[in-house]
Amino acid sequence: MTFWRIMCAWLVAALAAVPEPTLAEPGTFDCADVPEAPLEINDLGEAGPRGSHDLAFDAFGYLTGYDGFSIVRGDRAGDRRVLASLEFGGEGPEGMEYLSDGRLVTAAPMLGIFTVSPTGDLVPLAPDLRDVFGILLGPDGLLYAGDNHCLYRVDPESGAVEILLCSEDHDGPEPFTPRIVNFTLDFTEMIVGTHENRLFRVPIDARFDPVGAPVFWLEVAGSTSGVDGLELDVCGNLYVPTYPDGLYRITPHGEVRLYHQWAGPQELGHGVRFGTGLHGWRADALYLPRFYGGNTIVEVVTGVPGRRMPRPAVLSDGDAHTLTCRASPGSRGDAAFPWWFSLLPFSLALGRRRSAPTGEKP
Repeated sequence: MTFWRIMCAWLVAALAAVPEPTLAEPGTFDCADVPEAPLEINDLGEAGPRGSHDLAFDAFGYLTGYDGFSIVRGDRAGDRRVLASLEFGGEGPEGMEYLSDGRLVTAAPMLGIFTVSPTGDLVPLAPDLRDVFGILLGPDGLLYAGDNHCLYRVDPESGAVEILLCSEDHDGPEPFTPRIVNFTLDFTEMIVGTHENRLFRVPIDARFDPVGAPVFWLEVAGSTSGVDGLELDVCGNLYVPTYPDGLYRITPHGEVRLYHQWAGPQELGHGVRFGTGLHGWRADALYLPRFYGGNTIVEVVTGVPGRRMPRPAVLSDGDAHTLTCRASPGSRGDAAFPWWFSLLPFSLALGRRRSAPTGEKP
């Protein structure tokens, strides 16, 4: 029994040594010390992870994107596995988010909003929303999506669609064409990006319902092709990529500055996500897919951690995501094998008491 006790102790120590995600909460970073420019810019190259219009990090810190042919999930080193391959129509899937049960949500012109299970099954969710550009999983567990005309809220279980705002809800001279959305740090307002490179603010209540008309906030420099991404750091700064070559940072007070200018469209990051702090992804770095640059990904180190969006708890410890995707993304095996199953022989060995025959000492 000594051997088994030593092995069990070693396993417990090894599991305890696995680092936790490097994620910062508001207040743990000195927002008076925000670097003015990127600290590093790293092209992850052709052998690295892939992405086109958007990216999504799953519950285990792996990144999912589109490589021009398939939706793929992988790590920073480029170890990838295909989640789904199909004809998306247009330029590929638009907007990506992971639900707490492991399903990926995305959209395409031919399919509307749909989900992809960890085993690759495609299920329509809101098939009539065929022009959706951005998708965000809100802190209420519901999906927020824009299609350059209206802003919608979608129930990820039933697929029920609620129209929150449309172009006609703004009567000012600036066109209100919502395509991408996020929330301010205190969740009192939505920030809505439009097709004309403008940002609007929308007051909301505790249920995240709009309680007023969209208010024009500012215009981001660049072309009129639209806001291609909208991400926040823990200080409330917004990061906005726009075609053909700009990445802008906007302070919570509305100061717009060109954060980095790319050499051309082929280097533009079309979409933007903060890393998780897992598997080599930095929590203080932006990851941008280059749709015009061969679906490669570039890392922009800001030195400021990304804002953590509150999420509903994972629905079940035994959901399909946990059972299917615990292995390395490059694994070819599809067998469901949770990590704790490997401890079962040790548990049985430790807990079993051998019955002693009569007259024999136990």
